[in-house]
Amino acid sequence: MDRKKKYRSYLLRLWLEDTNGKQVWRISLENPFSRERRGFATLKDLLMYLERQTDVKDES
Repeated sequence: MDRKKKYRSYLLRLWLEDTNGKQVWRISLENPFSRERRGFATLKDLLMYLERQTDVKDES
């Protein structure tokens, strides 16, 4: 398995947004190598994404 498959690095950003008078946390992850950025409305969405990115499949 090459290093690219073994290693993940992200820049995590969190900020508060006012939505209809309610403060809501917003989240983004940026890959520092590709500059690809993904946004998430909830921590649950972020965790589901990270679980998919780190899912180890048997490659034998």
